[in-house]
Amino acid sequence: MSQPALPDIAPTVVVADFDVELVVLVPERRRAHHLTPMWAVLFDSCRAGHSVERVVDDMSHASGWSEAEVRRWVIEATESFERSGIVVTPAGGIADGPTVSNAPG
Repeated sequence: MSQPALPDIAPTVVVADFDVELVVLVPERRRAHHLTPMWAVLFDSCRAGHSVERVVDDMSHASGWSEAEVRRWVIEATESFERSGIVVTPAGGIADGPTVSNAPG
């Protein structure tokens, strides 16, 4: 079964990955973004091509938030990433974008 995939990282983004922090640079906007741990997990999930549902499941178990709360946050956070130039989301948003198979392997 296929599930909506998270958006792709914008091709011009530069990542500075330190031991305790993640900084994302968006050169064309001349901006640097220091990501908190939860935002860094979402960013890494975008880099890995994970499905929205995988992130929702993982984050809801780790955070204690309900799946609905996490799903809402993931959508809002990826929209924020898009506004900042960090990710490239399909025209219709996450739900209309590419899908990821959840088949094992």
